[in-house]
Amino acid sequence: MTLSFGQKYDDKSGCLFPWFTHGMLDDLRTWDLKDKTVFEFGGGASTKWWRKNSKAVITVEANKQWYEQIQRECIDQSNGVVYYVKCNEGDTSKLHRYTLDNEVLPEFDIIVNDGILRTEICQFAVDYFKKRKREGILICDNWIQSFVWMSPAAEKMLKPFKSMVYEQQDHKDNDGINKWKTAWFLIK
Repeated sequence: MTLSFGQKYDDKSGCLFPWFTHGMLDDLRTWDLKDKTVFEFGGGASTKWWRKNSKAVITVEANKQWYEQIQRECIDQSNGVVYYVKCNEGDTSKLHRYTLDNEVLPEFDIIVNDGILRTEICQFAVDYFKKRKREGILICDNWIQSFVWMSPAAEKMLKPFKSMVYEQQDHKDNDGINKWKTAWFLIK
């Protein structure tokens, strides 16, 4: 199997880990996920991993090709649903189906932010956990990473919450200032 830079294979689950920084993966390996429900904005190889390691996964994917690939790779797993939502950067109108008022959705323990609408998903996570008066984790890949996602609004919004940020020191395909980072935030 040929892996892209930074990808790691999980021998325990027999699939690729989510494409997070290695420090985040080391942390994630210690989490007990078997009773956790995950809401994933932006799927891929991570979707299969989350399905094998958590109770259930709802994935929202805006890229038609990734959506189709996820459907093919996860066809034998029944603990998840993948939605294709056609939207562009900054277009939150298509997310109405997944708003805080949607009572059909299960209670989420973890929200993963790794697609488009990154700042909007941060706001969604904060609002979601606060409205439901429950503690939850927001994982943000490419956190404040040059050429991917620079958002003073997201930084300000998440500043009050406990967090861990893992920077991939050997990451080279950027300006050298803001390297690849994966962060998690404990929202209360």
